[in-house]
Amino acid sequence: MRNLSLLFVLLICCEAKYIPEDGIYSVAETMPSYEQGMEAFDTFVNEEIKKWAPGEKADVFVSFVVKSDGAVADVKVIKGFSELYDEKAKEIVSNCPGKWVAGTEEGQPVDVKVVYPVRF
Repeated sequence: MRNLSLLFVLLICCEAKYIPEDGIYSVAETMPSYEQGMEAFDTFVNEEIKKWAPGEKADVFVSFVVKSDGAVADVKVIKGFSELYDEKAKEIVSNCPGKWVAGTEEGQPVDVKVVYPVRF
């Protein structure tokens, strides 16, 4: 009987699905992608950098949430360079045209956090 109880508990635990407390996944079965492709996103970011580029080389790592509807929200700098560069990196990511395709879990769209390096 004890072994049967243990088996039952293990079956229930294995079926449990991890859902983040805040509802935002760091990793999803299908990760979000830019509607026109990541190459198009990279091109947009690089073109914006070229328009602004004050000349100093810098990396700014930005995190943002791709919402279940494909919108971008909660853009934050997680590793910055300077206030000027950090704000520009956030602005570029926030103002990117087009939408994202949401990440999915079990076939359902979910909010997923993405980290992206903006390289000046």
